[in-house]
Amino acid sequence: MLRRIVLVALLVGFAMPSLMVAQKPTLARPFVPSQRIIGVGKDRESLTADQLKNRTELMARAQWFNIMKHRQYWDAPKRIFETRLWDIIQSAAKAQGLDPMRLAARIFLESAGDCNARSSDAVGCAQFTISGGIDAGLVKTERKRVRGRWVRVVTRDDRLNPTLAIPAMARRIKRQTDVYGRPDFEIAEYHMGYGNMLKAVSLSTGVHLDPKRTPITAVRQLIADRSLSYPLVYFGNTNRYKPELYRFLKNLDDSSRSYYFRVEAASQLLAIYRHSKKDYQEIVQANQPKFDGQSELSKRMWSFYGPSDVAKYGVPDLAALIQAWGNGRNGRVVAMPNLPDVFGIRIRTSGMSPIGELTVNPKSRLYNPANQHWYMGSEPATLGCLLYVGFELRRLEGASFGVVETNSLGRDLVYQRVLGGSNPLAGTQLPTHGMQKAFDLPRKNMAASQQSDLVFLLDDLESLGLLSWIPEGAAGQFAYHVVPDPWEWNRKFFENIYKDAKAFMR
Repeated sequence: MLRRIVLVALLVGFAMPSLMVAQKPTLARPFVPSQRIIGVGKDRESLTADQLKNRTELMARAQWFNIMKHRQYWDAPKRIFETRLWDIIQSAAKAQGLDPMRLAARIFLESAGDCNARSSDAVGCAQFTISGGIDAGLVKTERKRVRGRWVRVVTRDDRLNPTLAIPAMARRIKRQTDVYGRPDFEIAEYHMGYGNMLKAVSLSTGVHLDPKRTPITAVRQLIADRSLSYPLVYFGNTNRYKPELYRFLKNLDDSSRSYYFRVEAASQLLAIYRHSKKDYQEIVQANQPKFDGQSELSKRMWSFYGPSDVAKYGVPDLAALIQAWGNGRNGRVVAMPNLPDVFGIRIRTSGMSPIGELTVNPKSRLYNPANQHWYMGSEPATLGCLLYVGFELRRLEGASFGVVETNSLGRDLVYQRVLGGSNPLAGTQLPTHGMQKAFDLPRKNMAASQQSDLVFLLDDLESLGLLSWIPEGAAGQFAYHVVPDPWEWNRKFFENIYKDAKAFMR
C-alpha cells in the first residue's frame, strides 16, 4: 500500500520499472543478467538527466524512514496545517516568492511544527540559534556590565514567535537562493554550511572556490555554466570516480549531506497528509517499533518484518529446512550457485566462520558435516539480491575485481538459537537468516579497497530502496549483513535475477 501511495499520489513521477534496462543475453562469462538497475554504481560516472531525476525522487522516498522513525514527526502535519500556523507559512512564502509547501517542509524537519521546540541552543518552529537569530533580526543584544565584567546580554528574543520567526526563515531562504541561483543548493547548504557547500562544488567541478574570497556572482555563474544541481554533486561521484568528493560528502553528517532530499521527503509526506490522512497514518504505522523493547526503529530492515512475519517465514528446525528445499523442485529454499568465476560470489565452506559453521564444528551439538549443504541456499529473491550485488561490484571494479565470499545464507531457527549462545549477533528478535531473508558478506580476507567499493554499492542500492544493510562488528563477526527490501516489485526483480543465473548455467 505504501508503495502505491508514491505512484497513485503522483509524488514520484515515474513507475519503478523505468529503472530497469534490458540487456542482450550472452553466454560469455562472467554472468550478465537480462535486466539491471540503471543509474547505479558504475553508471554514476555519467548520469543522464532522466537517471538523475529518478535517483533524486527515490532518494527522497528513502528518507521517509529516516524522518518517520522519530516520534516527534508523526503529528507534525497536523500542527503545520493548523489554520494559524499555515496562514503564517503561506503569507511568508508569498512575500518571498517561495513554494509554501517547501517552506512548510523545512518547519516539518526543523521543529515538527512545534513553535515551542527547543534543541540545544536552537529554539522555535524555525529553530534559529542565537547567532542565527541576531542575523535574522529576531534577537537583539546589548553590552552590559555584570559583576564587574562587560558581557553581551540578550535584550530581545523573538525566536519563539512564529509570526516573526517564519518570515525570517523565508527571508533567509530567499537570500541564499539568490547566492546560488537555484533552490536546491540553498536547501542543502542550510545544514551543510556555506564553506562546505563551496568545497563540494569545487570538488565536483575542479574549480577552486574560496568562501572568503570568491565573489558570490562567480559561484552563481559557475553553477549556471556547468548546469550544476545539488543532486548532480551528490550522485555524480563514486569512491573511484571523483573519490575526493565522495569521501568529503561521506564524512559529513548524514542529516547534513542528505538534507536536501529530506526536505523533498517532508514535502511528499505533507502532500500525502493533505491528500489522505489515512494514507499518512499508514506510513506512521509502518515506522513504529514492532518488537518489545524498541523505542524506535534503528535501521530500515526493522520496518520490513514484525513478530508475525517471524512466525510466518521462520523455518523451525533442520527437518523443516530440508522440507523447504522441496527435493530441489519448486522449493521455497533454492541453492546458491557456487561458481565464483561466473558470478563473483564464493560460498565459504571452510576456514574462519564458514557457512553452516555449527555443522562442521566438533564442539557444537549440531556437528554433522553432512548437513552443511542445507545451509547453502535461501529464497530466490535473497540469492538474486546477492548475485546482483556481485554483478554490480564487478562492473564497478572492472579489472581489479576480486571474488567476494558469503558465509551466511538461510538457516533454521534452532540453528539460529544455538549460534546465539556463542555469537550475540545471532540472538536477535528479527532472525532474518532463519526467515531466509538475509545474507552476510564477511570482511575477513577482503581487501580494504573492495570493502570501500562494497560499502559504496550497498549504500547506493539502499538509497534506491532495494535493500537494507548493517555492518556487524562484534563477537569476532566482521561482516556486512544484507536484507533485500520485500516490496513486491523488488522481490520479483531479484527473483528474476536468480532465474537468469539458472538459465546462464545451462
